[in-house]
Amino acid sequence: MVVNGWIEESMNFPISFQKEIISSLLSNKKMFINIGLMLSPKCFDTTDLQIFYKNIIDYFNKYNDLPTYETSLQLNENINKEVIDDIYGTSILSPATVQHVENTVKNFIQCQSLKKAILESIDNLGNIEKHNEIKNKIAKNSFKKSRTIST
Repeated sequence: MVVNGWIEESMNFPISFQKEIISSLLSNKKMFINIGLMLSPKCFDTTDLQIFYKNIIDYFNKYNDLPTYETSLQLNENINKEVIDDIYGTSILSPATVQHVENTVKNFIQCQSLKKAILESIDNLGNIEKHNEIKNKIAKNSFKKSRTIST
């Protein structure tokens, strides 16, 4: 079952969904400023998407604008062109869907951070002395909303 992009059976967000998030953020500068800057490149599951998103953030920080398709090709010469084509090939969002996308991206950020915190804690579950540390790490990653989320 898929809920807000999350595939329950595999406990994962599909790569196609992750590309849609980037595409949505690239299509709306205001949305990128509101939530895109909170999103760490490490939230993405492939190296290509992580590098691509890091380059978007770097470009935005330098020029206060989002890169065009042509600029993205130049910035990401080592990334599979198909990845870039997929991201830029998605249609531009209507204003009515922007709020839904913002909520979905916030959910994605929280889920990816929580997933990473849990996975990093698995090896320490048998050590009772580490339980408070695990609990704090998971709690910290469960409620991040307004600051950069790094996983």
